[in-house]
Amino acid sequence: VDTSNGKIRSRLTFLIYLTEGFNGGSTTFFGATPGEPGVISARGVVPQIGSVLCFPHGDAEDSPVHEGSAVTQSVNGEAYKYVIRTDVFFEK
Repeated sequence: VDTSNGKIRSRLTFLIYLTEGFNGGSTTFFGATPGEPGVISARGVVPQIGSVLCFPHGDAEDSPVHEGSAVTQSVNGEAYKYVIRTDVFFEK
């Protein structure tokens, strides 16, 4: 619920990665492929413990289309991805 009546907005997302070693689980960004009109590329950020990923969020300018890609169990048994997600809010 937005108790600010639209005056405060999230513009940036921070993901702090708490686990690694599983298969998949990248934060994947999708966008146009330079020099190839109509072609969409995917770029994944592979989680590493203690790493932070910051990107524009919501209706922010240049907010990327993204997903948390599926996690599957690794050979060593790691099967879960844990992150802390927080946002940076700005008053409009």
